[in-house]
Parts: sequence; C-alpha cells; structure tokens
Amino acid sequence: MSLEFWGPDEYDRHAQTKYEAGELDSAVRILREGVAIYPEVAELRVSLGYTELAREEYAWARRAFEGALRFEPDHEDALVGMGESLIKLGERGRGFRAFDTVLELGFSTDADLMISIGRILLREGLFERSERFLRLAAAADPEGTEAPMDLGSVLQQLDRPQEASEWFSRAIERDPDNHDARALLGNLLYEQGDRRAALAQFRRIPPGALWDTLTIWQIVELVRACDAETAEAGISPYLLRLEELLAGMRPEDRLI
Repeated sequence: MSLEFWGPDEYDRHAQTKYEAGELDSAVRILREGVAIYPEVAELRVSLGYTELAREEYAWARRAFEGALRFEPDHEDALVGMGESLIKLGERGRGFRAFDTVLELGFSTDADLMISIGRILLREGLFERSERFLRLAAAADPEGTEAPMDLGSVLQQLDRPQEASEWFSRAIERDPDNHDARALLGNLLYEQGDRRAALAQFRRIPPGALWDTLTIWQIVELVRACDAETAEAGISPYLLRLEELLAGMRPEDRLI
C-alpha cells in the first residue's frame, strides 16, 4: 500500500508504533520513505537516527543526525543522538562536544535530557562524565527518582558507596514503592557485608516484582544466614519466583 498520502507526523507516528513493537526494520523503512518525501523535516531524521541506534547501525545513525542538524543546528535531541553515535564510533571528543553544546544551549535544567546523556555515558563506562549530567538532572527535578537511582549506580561504580547509598535512599524516600531503588540499595549493602540491612531492604520488595535471578538467590542466602529457624518458610516465595522466571529455560541455561 502506498504511504504517499501521509504527512511527516503520520510517518513518525507509524514508525514509533513499529519501534515500540520491536519491528525495527519496518520502522526504518517507514522513516526512510518519510525522509525521502520530506527531506527538510528534522524530526523524521532524528527518529530515524534513534531507530538505527537501536539496531546498532551507528554510522547510519550519525548520518541521520547530521542531516537533522543541517536543518536545525540547535536540535537538542539530534545533538544527544549525534553524541551517542560518535562515542559508539570511537570519536569520543566530538561526542563530548555534542553533549556540551546541549548545555550551552541552556538545556541543563531539562531533567530528561540530562538523564539521557548521563545514561549514555554510564553505559559506556564513562562514570565521571556521567556523574556531571546526572547531578544536573537531580537538581532539575528535585522530586524525581530516576536521576537519584542512576547517580547512585554511577557513584557505586566510582567506589563511593556511602554517597551511592544516600542517593538510593533518596529515591526510596520519594517513592517507597520504588522496588528498583530498593534492589539497588540492597545489593550495595550486600556487597558491603551488611547482611541484615540488605535483607531488610529486599524483604520490602514483593517477590513478584523481582526480575533478577542473582538478586533472588542473594535473598535466599540472606534468609538462610539471618533467620535460620524460619528459613525454609521464608524462602518459599522466592524459590517459587525463581521457577516462574526460569520456566521454559534449557537445563544448561538453568545450571549457568
């Protein structure tokens, strides 16, 4: 079916639907057709760039972001995508400059953008640079929980456990049902050898909200070590959760 009657927003919307469904090839096809028909629409090129990033096609992604920036040199999302593409391609200096340009344009108070850059740098193991952007994100959104969680992870990687613990705790204070933050704090306490404090955090997470099998095994170990008398009853919900997560897995994968 011909798509020529679609406007730029419709191309973008249909591509987003495909992207969210995991149909990246279809999303790229739609966006490339949209760019061919509306070459001056930067948003289509930005969407194309991020879809190609998801497919790990970094050179193509950089090309898409470069195209967007030719039409809108100050497009903040294009600059973030360009920075990630460049870092993936080994051009770290240029990637860092793209991120710095976002700050120069006055977006340091945009918490979502700062978190996006911070996470890119975190994934690449660039922890000191990641900390800078995540602190800006935390300052921009004093009530948010995402920046404190990511900042805690960065500080943990930088071997600053006390600060990491404070940021994880801050996220929990803002949202006591933030199970991810509790799991991160529990793992940090476990690594530090504070078993009872770790178990106290883990126990406040419903077993059904646990997705990491290693964390579940840590909880089983902690229950057996700290509450030997009631251990078997205490670990039953966690063993059931393990079975749910491991259902359908091959025996060799279960062993690993």
